[in-house]
Amino acid sequence: MRMFGRKRKIRRNTYKAGVRQRRRNRHTRLRRTAISLGGLGLFVVFNLALILAHDWLTQTALLPIEAVQVDGAERLTEADVLRRAGIAPDDNILAVNLGAARRRLLAHPWIADASVIRAIPDRIVVRIREHDCRAILNLDRQLLISAAGEIFKVRQADECTEAPVISGIDYADLGGADEAPGPALTAALKLLAPGKAAAVIGDRAHIREIRADPELGLTLFVTNTAGVPTYRTIILGFAHGPEKYRKMTAIRSYLDRRGLMPGAQIFNLRDPDRVVISPAARQAGAAPTKEV
Repeated sequence: MRMFGRKRKIRRNTYKAGVRQRRRNRHTRLRRTAISLGGLGLFVVFNLALILAHDWLTQTALLPIEAVQVDGAERLTEADVLRRAGIAPDDNILAVNLGAARRRLLAHPWIADASVIRAIPDRIVVRIREHDCRAILNLDRQLLISAAGEIFKVRQADECTEAPVISGIDYADLGGADEAPGPALTAALKLLAPGKAAAVIGDRAHIREIRADPELGLTLFVTNTAGVPTYRTIILGFAHGPEKYRKMTAIRSYLDRRGLMPGAQIFNLRDPDRVVISPAARQAGAAPTKEV
């Protein structure tokens, strides 16, 4: 239709187009919501299935522990180790919490290190390393100390009965968490290391006490292997350890060849330039009565 000679322009119906677009948007939102809810439902069902499967696997009697291997137990018995770890034969092998079992083992004062391994399908392997009781540290109470200078427990009456006693040490000599022991304790522990004591006394097991003095050094009291009911005393001091060990070895060999070792009770090697030997039998801590 023309008006005033011009063609009339027909306008587009934007209302209907907007209604259709809103419908499409609503359908899109509903579809996305349905997909999200469906995914969430599948996730919940999947996790529930995992929980049920875990509960079944860790509780079923079809997966028992058939064998438990315990390595490294010397002082402790196998039963002690398993009881501490909380592991029992016929338990479900998948129900064993390996980390918790290891932490329980490390809480035992005699266990220095531990590992718990699950060997599928039916075996548990427990490996422990016990502390090496190198000496008894005599402070206000008796403490057990390892070769590294680590105090690992308070001594009970029946523990480490053959270990030597280290006396003359105070708490300042123990060192801190990141500090090495003091010089007196370090020297005593070095003397007790395998092979060290042999040069001085012939057998580390004969040492009954090491008395450490921050000024005078180390004094050893050892059992008299000649049958004399006294302690043999060896005064070492601190410095010139290797030279003193060599001198002591030569002196022992000389006295043994001449049958004089049973009467030698005191060896004073504090002075690196001379050795004083006293034949006078005495109790530990008593003053020498004669020098030769």
